[in-house]
Amino acid sequence: MMFKFIMLLSLMVMSLTSLSANEPVEHEKLPLSESLPYLETIESQALRIGNGPVKVYVFVDPLCPHSRNFLSLISQSEKMKSRCAYYLFLYTLPRFKSYKEVASIYGAKKPLNTLIDFMVHS
Repeated sequence: MMFKFIMLLSLMVMSLTSLSANEPVEHEKLPLSESLPYLETIESQALRIGNGPVKVYVFVDPLCPHSRNFLSLISQSEKMKSRCAYYLFLYTLPRFKSYKEVASIYGAKKPLNTLIDFMVHS
C-alpha cells in the first residue's frame, strides 16, 4: 500500500514539475467544507506527530529550511503535541528537488523517526 502511495506521489510530482514556471496555472479553490474530506481520506498515509484533538495537515519538503524549523518546533514541544495531531505529508518542492530524500523517508522501516532524524537532528 505504501509503495502505491509513493508511486502515486512520484507521478504527481513529475507532472507538477513538468509545468513551466512561466505558465500561469489556474487552480479551483475549494471551500474548507469541500476540501477537508479529501484530506481525511489520506490521513492513514500521513506521518503523525501528536495526539491532540485538533487535526493539522502539514505538507513538508525535507530540504526546505522552513519545513525543518516547523518540524523541529513541533517535535520538541510537548505542549504543541498535546494540543494538536499533526498529519505530515512529504512533498517535493521543485526548487529543492528532494525526490530521493522523500522516497528514502517513505521507504524506511520507521518513516517518522527517519523524517525527524533527517530534518531535525542533521
